[in-house]
Amino acid sequence: MIEVVETILTFALIPLVTIQISWIILITLSFLRKNSTKNIKNFPEVSILIPAHNEEKNIPELLENINSLDYPKDKLKVFVIDNASSDKTYEISKKLEKKYPFLKTLRIEQKGKSIALNYGLNFVKSEFVLIMDADTRLEKNSLKNAIKYFLDKKVGGITFRIKVKNLSNILTYLQNAEYNFNNLLRRGLSLLKEGTVYIWGCASMYRTKILKKVKFRELATEDIDTNLRIQALGKKIVYAEDCVGYTVVPDNLKIFVKQRIRWYTNSFLILDVYKKYFKKMNFTLKFYSVPFLIFFWLPLSLITVPLNLYSIYYWIPYQTSALDLSIYFLNWFSFFGIINGIYNVIIGKWILKPIMIVGYFSAIATFSLITFSLLYYKEKNWKNFILPLFAFPYFLFVNILYIITFLIFLFRIKDFRTFWPR
Repeated sequence: MIEVVETILTFALIPLVTIQISWIILITLSFLRKNSTKNIKNFPEVSILIPAHNEEKNIPELLENINSLDYPKDKLKVFVIDNASSDKTYEISKKLEKKYPFLKTLRIEQKGKSIALNYGLNFVKSEFVLIMDADTRLEKNSLKNAIKYFLDKKVGGITFRIKVKNLSNILTYLQNAEYNFNNLLRRGLSLLKEGTVYIWGCASMYRTKILKKVKFRELATEDIDTNLRIQALGKKIVYAEDCVGYTVVPDNLKIFVKQRIRWYTNSFLILDVYKKYFKKMNFTLKFYSVPFLIFFWLPLSLITVPLNLYSIYYWIPYQTSALDLSIYFLNWFSFFGIINGIYNVIIGKWILKPIMIVGYFSAIATFSLITFSLLYYKEKNWKNFILPLFAFPYFLFVNILYIITFLIFLFRIKDFRTFWPR
């Protein structure tokens, strides 16, 4: 039975390895590309939309952060959109209008980030609009740096480089490693004709005209959804590496699980965009970015998670002591297992199998890309480099959440054929 499991895992991992190779190629090529060095003398007006539901603690600090940006204040218009808050978000923001002339506070009685953003868009008159979450903070030069990306008329939007603000425990450090890797991946994907399919919803900027055309749908993944519809119209979304924002990530498991289930559930609904705009999408968006970078992870999880769990269960009885069991789990759940496996192959103790080749390559590629991203983005804390050695349980858990989310999704949808919104 274990031979069958290993064979299935081998074939399941081959597409993953292929995708990882494409990442390495794109990321490598991105460092050979020359960045724009054009200086902008006359900065255009920019509107900032901030949906705010019960954000009374964040609003004062956020507005101070915006006020500290190196950007002409007479070219800024900030809209805080209070959507059905039960705290003093609206009152606090309204009072701060006296302190910040660029601020205007709006209010609607409906909950929902997309509803708030669409309402706020009605008041935007500027050429560009920045979307920010209330708990996001920007580095001083981020907004100035953002403008140069729009000198390319094909660019419809940009995604900022996002850093984790609250590094407080193992969970936040693991997410920090994930965020840095995703930033690096966005850099590589920006080379594609349509740019990156991934966009950080907590800090992203668009041409107002194109955003008003597509607007936002009420999804937890409204950022990727909006992004795809802009790309389907022939515009490009690029990663703006020198536009830096800081965000707060879940620091406990319960909040983390709720966030990921919300993200993954809504990502299934993006399939309707893929269906609707399929003919309008260019080749790479149609056959690479969407199927392999968004929808690939669910079938991979459905195959690899149960087979991995079975493999663990199969080999545990062969560990005859507590020390053997401890070493087994250390090897299985950390990068040390890869090192140990390669060593045993070299000395002739183990026979090299196809599952080992694809499995080891995938693990080494993942670890190398994460480590390089941390070095490249100058994440100097030693914990950032130690924790990826033990990242396998984290990614296994994330894959399990994919499966749980999909089962919940199917359970809630009575007729699977009609779940896509029209």
